[in-house]
Amino acid sequence: MADNFKSAVFSLCKKLASHPKSREIRALVHDVSVMVEAEGELGRFTKPSHGDLVQVAEFEGHQFLGFLLADTHAERYNSVPQIHVSGFDIDERQLMETAHATLALFVDCCIGDLREKYPKASALLDPYAQYENSLGRIRVNPFLNRGDFAECAATFKGGRLYQELMSSDVLQIVESAAPDTIFGLSGMLNKQFMENLDYTSDETHKYLRRIAVATKFSAEDFLMASCCYCHALRLSLELALQMFFDAILGSNIAVMDDSNVIKIEDHASDMVYEKYIVLVQGVASGLGGSAVGGIALLTCSPPERPHVKEFGVMVALIETFESEFGETAKITMVTVNEELNRLHRMTDRIMNSPLGRTSVILHPKRECD
Repeated sequence: MADNFKSAVFSLCKKLASHPKSREIRALVHDVSVMVEAEGELGRFTKPSHGDLVQVAEFEGHQFLGFLLADTHAERYNSVPQIHVSGFDIDERQLMETAHATLALFVDCCIGDLREKYPKASALLDPYAQYENSLGRIRVNPFLNRGDFAECAATFKGGRLYQELMSSDVLQIVESAAPDTIFGLSGMLNKQFMENLDYTSDETHKYLRRIAVATKFSAEDFLMASCCYCHALRLSLELALQMFFDAILGSNIAVMDDSNVIKIEDHASDMVYEKYIVLVQGVASGLGGSAVGGIALLTCSPPERPHVKEFGVMVALIETFESEFGETAKITMVTVNEELNRLHRMTDRIMNSPLGRTSVILHPKRECD
């Protein structure tokens, strides 16, 4: 059995890549992406067989869910000038639903037992939660079963961060908070840690510095900590889902090594994350993987630096087609730990702080005589 979540996810990626159903899904994605000849007002031209379906699916994101959303809302997209989405036929739709149902089952294996007792917290953890009502009921079966995901789910739940979240009554604080407060905090965290990696807000710095030395804490302090834990765990699940998506489509992990790394332009860390900015030879598609949003391995021996070997999620990409090195790609990668947690520096700091070492026990309210 794998001893951590990252290893378990990599192991399952191998199984997914070789599954017969994956080959069917891979062929479908290829078929809807391939260029065919068409006739238009300006003569003959080439376009994908399903029009802009793939581009819209990439815009929607969230793995195979993006394809289903693009198909479901094809009419809405077709009202936009210069966009045409040709939807799936019945068999194509069912195959894509099977792919999504398989990834959704993985999520359920990891957090399904929290949904009834902790609905607000589980919604924060679930990468697909906000889309659950967008597609209606999916009636197809996944092509893997719960047993196939058991090891991944066990290592996810056995990770230090998940255990910390479940170790006290802190989730009761989440459940007792107003929904607007919870999802407002979640939106703030997403904006803080996903949209601007070069800037950590003063509020975040003040919070992390204060809980490192304080001896008394408010319910709001614990609420912030638990939302940070939930946010980090959701990002871990999102990365695992992307890795499964890439495996099903036959994409290998992106590798930056001595054969393609020109230089490491920057290596920095702060209270939240550790990141590398790497200049590599060639365009990013030559590295394998799914580029932005996917996992990568950086393993190289740069001049005057110790050997580097880190796994991380690629969060930014700039390609240059004419430079002194020819075609190059500048990749920003945020490192992940064994729990696929990209915010490990922040969550470790919280867990190791006096706040993280303080037990939260909520007592039931007494009824007045």
